[in-house]
Amino acid sequence: MTCGITAVGVLSSSRGAPAVTAPAGQAPRSPDEERGAVGTLHAWDAERAAAWARGDTAALTRLYVPGSAAGAADVALLHRYAARGLVVRGLRMQVLRARVLVLRPRRLVLEVTDRLAGAVATDLHGVSVARPLPVDRPTDHRLVLRRLGGRWLMATVSASGSGGR
Repeated sequence: MTCGITAVGVLSSSRGAPAVTAPAGQAPRSPDEERGAVGTLHAWDAERAAAWARGDTAALTRLYVPGSAAGAADVALLHRYAARGLVVRGLRMQVLRARVLVLRPRRLVLEVTDRLAGAVATDLHGVSVARPLPVDRPTDHRLVLRRLGGRWLMATVSASGSGGR
């Protein structure tokens, strides 16, 4: 990404629903299953945005599977902002496309095209101290979420080879 925040654990709400497709060779899932999978991602991303807005590294850490490289990178970046007395408010990922690859009770694998659509660095009191972070270009990711202890946690975030970002 070209901005100061890498959307490591991606996903938040977008305006309008993203296009959702089934993997090649598989029967399409029901619309409710697809919406539920994408909704899981949006809920996870909302929690991530809230942790960033508070500068809460402990809350951010709890959103990732222990040992997750994506989680370590996200937390390290939040630490760098916090060390400068900054938080990031309005962190919003726009999901442009989503494809559910695996949908099981404890594992969800999505291939998404998303982009950072909004964020502003502020001091802890909400005073903007920097320009809004730029809207970035769409990027493809493969996301693996695992359900542990009744919560969906991000396990891995990797570049997807599907193109289109």
